[in-house]
Amino acid sequence: MVTSEQKAFSVTIHFPLGDPDGLAVVGNITRTSQGFSFPRSIFPGGVGEEALNYLGVYVLRSDDAADGVPKAYIGEGNLWDRLNFHNRPGEKDFWIKTFVFTSKDGSLNKAHAGYIESRLLDMAKEVNRCELVNSSDSLKDTLTGASRTDAELYLEDMLLYLRVMGVRFFEEVTPGQILHLSQDLSADDVTADFLHLRGKKMDARGYQDGSRFVVLKGARAVVEEVNSLSPTYSALRKQLQDEGILILASGGEFYELTQDYSFGSPSAATGVLLGNSSSPSLAWKQNQ
Repeated sequence: MVTSEQKAFSVTIHFPLGDPDGLAVVGNITRTSQGFSFPRSIFPGGVGEEALNYLGVYVLRSDDAADGVPKAYIGEGNLWDRLNFHNRPGEKDFWIKTFVFTSKDGSLNKAHAGYIESRLLDMAKEVNRCELVNSSDSLKDTLTGASRTDAELYLEDMLLYLRVMGVRFFEEVTPGQILHLSQDLSADDVTADFLHLRGKKMDARGYQDGSRFVVLKGARAVVEEVNSLSPTYSALRKQLQDEGILILASGGEFYELTQDYSFGSPSAATGVLLGNSSSPSLAWKQNQ
């Protein structure tokens, strides 16, 4: 089973085209599993049928959303056939980046792929760090015994490869010991705990998680937003309200986050919570 226990690992990342922004192949010489990452812009010619004419699991995603969560689609099947199907005009218009997972020797079968797809869908829904565009729910798990164990091992590999390639929306949000700097935060704002945002009728805690900025459940946000607030941030506020993630509380005195939420940047978090375009380096302070 997949666990959160930290353990040493090694992977190899190969760039067959000599371009780190192009096709990347990730794997481990001791494993039969293998992952491919590439932008939609080079598919199909820049990838090739030979590399993808296998059964596997795939994740199609939008680019990193600057002001919200990325969109994602999770599927399984013959990778070459399925990706060509999705690459038709008007199909999966959000799709910018691609990650596929398969086995080098064909040992990953249809049952394994269906199980992994189902588990990924459930995990993505549970942690809510992406907007799933799948039209149907995950299938009921029917694997047992050794087949289930094998599928879990494949899933563990895939989650590791996804993390290495920067896909983090299957992981639960947990505070790290050290906050990493982003371009929006100054060195004075770094803390081993949380950053705090306080104001009239509002209070929030957050921390940097790689390229994302996570605000914890229970954060308060102002009700009124200023006219000069970026339309993008204003739209994100409305989206969170519509989705029940940001609700009116205390008789309408403030909004409150109903869950941990991963923003695209500290600026986006500041805009949504304060209802204005204050500088995050001035708004977010060391936890007092």
